[in-house]
Amino acid sequence: MTDQSVAPERRLILGNTCSDAYQLLIYSAEAGMDVPETVYQAIAEAKSKIDQGQDLPWGEEATFLKAYQQLAHLAMPVTAASLRDTDDLFGRPSGVRRLLRRPTVSHAKAVSLRFSIIAILAITAIIVFEFGDQIARGVIARQAEAVKLGEENNKIRSSRAPVDRQLLSLSVSGGQVDGGVLETLRRQREELDAREQELTQKLDNAIETALSGYRLLWRAFTSTPFESNSSLPLLIESLAASMSRFLLPLLYGLLGACAFILRSVIKEMHARSFEVKRFQDFGTRVYLGMLSGITVQWFFESGANRPTGGLTPAVLAFAGGYSVEMIFAAVDRVIHAATEALRPAATSAGSPAMPAMPGPTAQRTSTVIASVGPLSAQSAAPASTPRTVEPAAVLPVASGPHPG
Repeated sequence: MTDQSVAPERRLILGNTCSDAYQLLIYSAEAGMDVPETVYQAIAEAKSKIDQGQDLPWGEEATFLKAYQQLAHLAMPVTAASLRDTDDLFGRPSGVRRLLRRPTVSHAKAVSLRFSIIAILAITAIIVFEFGDQIARGVIARQAEAVKLGEENNKIRSSRAPVDRQLLSLSVSGGQVDGGVLETLRRQREELDAREQELTQKLDNAIETALSGYRLLWRAFTSTPFESNSSLPLLIESLAASMSRFLLPLLYGLLGACAFILRSVIKEMHARSFEVKRFQDFGTRVYLGMLSGITVQWFFESGANRPTGGLTPAVLAFAGGYSVEMIFAAVDRVIHAATEALRPAATSAGSPAMPAMPGPTAQRTSTVIASVGPLSAQSAAPASTPRTVEPAAVLPVASGPHPG
């Protein structure tokens, strides 16, 4: 590449860098930062020459870049890019604002507006699905109540059968009947009839309430009228479990992630440190928040739908979306505990057999055995006589097979 092609590129890069440095210098003056005089002078002189179309010599360029480095270090975390992204003058008008002839807003405000809309949509979806979840749970409760009432009604009918038989036998018998016994049986029959009528009414109400819930849920998912022979009664428990354990935690995690992003954006807007290039990071944060909202309950629930510490699944999912580090820390603890639990078993099960030792090593091992202590008189038996040795004092020797 020749000098003629490098010079325009160098001039363009240097001009943009000089504009960034000058913008950061103005901010430091407005913020009351203690900036050295040499930094002011180097950046101002470079800006003046660039604006006049003059080229900076290599020495002056090095002085300018050194001054810009000192200024950037003093102004951290504020940068020239963050100053532009938090200033309405550098904002890019959207199609809606251009159509409504509204003034432009900074990139930071635009990002906060986008995630505010996402949070509002998440809240709306949470309200809708919470309503559906409560209806589904109410239908399940009414079904269980109807089954219980039906069983009690059958018991009453079974209890009334002997009373009916006794009354029938007394009425057909021609002998004299005790009035007290007959009155007692009739009173029992009346009480059983009243109890059966009460249970039948409650059973009809429970069935009608369950059918109303079915019709409402059916209209929410389809446009056809509800039929009693539809498959919805068979799927109602699965539908309620899916909403309460997956869909709603995902939405609460999304809402928590949006709350964290909005808090971070507002904080960085006030500090003038927001940069729009972090928008992709915020998108990743949303995905992680939704994932954490679902998985956090797996680590903190002590039983079926009973979280520990009095925390509801909604609170856990929101907290997981707001602070994804919490779920990562829980995963790390689980992995560490599993690794520590498996390490002794893996070491004992996978330890290789001790290799056979060569001659000098066998001699050294025999020396160690001999240095344990003087043998007793009983252990000084001939080699042909078997002798008993304490297990703790015996080391494996490669010169011969292991005893016993």
